[in-house]
Amino acid sequence: MVHHRPAADWFVEPVDSYSSCLVAERLRQLVADGMLERRPYSGRPPRFEYALTQKGSEFVDVLMAMVAWGDRWTAGDAGPPVLYRHRACGQIAHVEPRCSECGEPMHSTDIDVELGPGLPEVGA
Repeated sequence: MVHHRPAADWFVEPVDSYSSCLVAERLRQLVADGMLERRPYSGRPPRFEYALTQKGSEFVDVLMAMVAWGDRWTAGDAGPPVLYRHRACGQIAHVEPRCSECGEPMHSTDIDVELGPGLPEVGA
């Protein structure tokens, strides 16, 4: 999926103590939520792999931002447990939010929150 390991290995390995039923239920829920899609890769016996959908792939961006926070505040002296190598330039990089309009870094102190068109009217 995300880091090119065989189907669902990343999801199953860390939870060896969990039952396969729990893992199967989590995979079903991620499929139902549109984060993963289930693809058959063997007919006998029937076997499936799970791949990120566009929705799931975009959620990885959210997770990378959370990892960046964790790296900054909890990694300790040993440094971060995971590094990101940017395929375009080949360099180890970090995730940094940028304004979609001007490209400048964008943090909580740089924004004002305004009501958007999708906010329901009061009493509606």
